[in-house]
Amino acid sequence: IDEKWGEIMGDIPEAPGLPDLDALYPELEEPEPVLPPLPELPPLPPLPAEPPTLIEKPKKKRGRKLKLLILSTILIGSGLGIAHYLGYIDIKEYYDILLDFFN
Repeated sequence: IDEKWGEIMGDIPEAPGLPDLDALYPELEEPEPVLPPLPELPPLPPLPAEPPTLIEKPKKKRGRKLKLLILSTILIGSGLGIAHYLGYIDIKEYYDILLDFFN
């Protein structure tokens, strides 16, 4: 490959019109606008003598038991539904007993 590389690539010709590209397309050059100088910044105010102390109260673990109850209910319900679908248990019997209990 190294021996044939010169034949493969060959001579790269010069790009026509490259030296006079700016003369052919002068609209490509946009002059940069001259910006006025920025005014001086005012001095910074002095720092406070002592930073205020922030008292953070520990956050309560609100709803942790509720989340656990909802997750457990979903998992148990899904398990019962799958077991009924696969024919391991018959929910109809338990459903009738549950209705009699509440009525």
